[in-house]
Amino acid sequence: MTASLLLNADLGAYSPALGSAEVLLNGDYTFYAGDISLSGGTSYEIESTEYSPAGTIEYQYEALGPSNAYRGWRLPTLYRSSLNGSGGPE
Repeated sequence: MTASLLLNADLGAYSPALGSAEVLLNGDYTFYAGDISLSGGTSYEIESTEYSPAGTIEYQYEALGPSNAYRGWRLPTLYRSSLNGSGGPE
């Protein structure tokens, strides 16, 4: 078995826990960092960033708050019954 590097992107943040990565239906990648400690641990930031296969940022969401977030993912649509993009039975 051989591993191949598909994307090499600097997320610009470090989350020691609480994160996820996902390949989207359009071929982009989204990364979620849910435990970015700020101000010595008294405040937290969460960040979700979508990258194209070329490594350019397509979408970025940041939120500040007193708490962190466990995991994030992109929904393909609000109007289908499945999270995997298949849409399920019509």
